[in-house]
Amino acid sequence: MASSNISRYLPGHTDGESLEKFIDRVVRPPDEFRKRMNNAVDKLVQYLHVMPGYSVSEVVKSGSLGKGTAVQDSADADMVMFINDYKTMEELKNAKPTILNDIKRYLTNPKNKYLGSKPDWLNSITVGKMTGFHINVKIHLTYNGKNLPVDIDILPAIDVIRKHEDNLDAVYAEIETKPDDIQAHYSVCFCKKQISLIRPQPAKAKDLILLLKYWKMKNDLDMRSYCCEILGLHIFKEHMNSKTNFKMREGFIKALEMLQDYQTIQIAKSSLYDSRAWRRHFPSTYYIMDPVNPFSDTSSLNIQPIRKCAQMTLARLTDETVPEDGEETSAASCVLM
Repeated sequence: MASSNISRYLPGHTDGESLEKFIDRVVRPPDEFRKRMNNAVDKLVQYLHVMPGYSVSEVVKSGSLGKGTAVQDSADADMVMFINDYKTMEELKNAKPTILNDIKRYLTNPKNKYLGSKPDWLNSITVGKMTGFHINVKIHLTYNGKNLPVDIDILPAIDVIRKHEDNLDAVYAEIETKPDDIQAHYSVCFCKKQISLIRPQPAKAKDLILLLKYWKMKNDLDMRSYCCEILGLHIFKEHMNSKTNFKMREGFIKALEMLQDYQTIQIAKSSLYDSRAWRRHFPSTYYIMDPVNPFSDTSSLNIQPIRKCAQMTLARLTDETVPEDGEETSAASCVLM
């Protein structure tokens, strides 16, 4: 059983409750809400697929919803729009501001430019910030009397993997020739490979991922959701020996032990590429590399708050003396190759 003090870092946890029961009760979205989220998101997928002015070959629902790792009260999705109109990543990068503005107009006022009337369901969507890579929107759903927004990033892309007939070595070779500012636009092209990696995993592995996401969200830590997925999957395979009956407490403790010594983490496990062949592109310090893209490090820049929170959470979870602010734990090696 986990200590009752853990509720400071896992809000909603009750005294004596196992982490398995806590995930069932608090962390995992209810089936009915998941269905409602997916229905709303699927409407948007279909709507974007027929956006006038562009030849959209496919809209892929990625992110937490697409991979089956959504956390209650914090669902997110990436919608990757594969567009046929651009042949090179440089062309797409230059066109992205125009594409994203067209998406914004299509979502906010389609009846003037695109449609005879605006679909009613579009009224549940608000458009947020725009970056050089994506536009953010929120779908507002009501569940159990609460307004629960689903956070969505819409990302234009070209299907580089299809262009190379699924030859990933050829894709990696192309990326290697590009400058850093262009390389960054390739990451989204691997969304289908990422889904294929995470979605088929056993429920217990996904539960560990959910717990990590919930922990980082409730403690306002600068960790990417995909990083939590890679870390959770790594622990399941390398430390829990892919056993689906592992104790969630053991898996979570292993994650916290690694995160409290974040500066020593080096994860580059992949069945799709030889990490030794691409090590020259990895950061020289710590890294958590994307298992499908050797040019993408998912680790965080601001690791000190993560280390401190992991240290404090671990102390609560194991009923050890909680260190005072500023104290350090002795660093156990977490270098994983």
